[in-house]
Amino acid sequence: MIGEEGWSMRRILSYLNKYIELICMMFFCGILCLSVFLQVVTRVMVASFSWTEEMARFSFVWFTFFCISYCIRERGHIAFDLIISRMGERYRHVFRLFIQIVMVAAFLYLFYITVRFIPFGHAKRAPAMDVSMTVLNISAPIGMGLCCLRSLQELIFELIRKGEK
Repeated sequence: MIGEEGWSMRRILSYLNKYIELICMMFFCGILCLSVFLQVVTRVMVASFSWTEEMARFSFVWFTFFCISYCIRERGHIAFDLIISRMGERYRHVFRLFIQIVMVAAFLYLFYITVRFIPFGHAKRAPAMDVSMTVLNISAPIGMGLCCLRSLQELIFELIRKGEK
């Protein structure tokens, strides 16, 4: 029986909202490091595995898309600090809203493009691991979807911050 301090659905969603990118980044970074380590170790020995390089490449691509989303969530992306710092408070808020709207629009467009790209991977197979290239191609729409979600969250937070002032 789960008490009030148990894992309610709201608490689980809040946890995922806060840590989903970080968990996925650690997972794919771990796979990347392990596969590269395994490749190095087996190269020193007689024969190396052919699939470790491909596994590292796939992990790196997935890792990259989760990193982009994480940077948006943490506000670690490139900003116009020099321009923003010289603006008045009202213009600063408008400029931040404009930037967030542009980011949402860009990520929505990229999401649309990457979803259209998925079917091209169905017929192709990764040569070393013999898996469908869809495993790699699906990373882009998932990453762009998360980026769009995080940009929308930042846009909403910016609107709420203005309402509180």
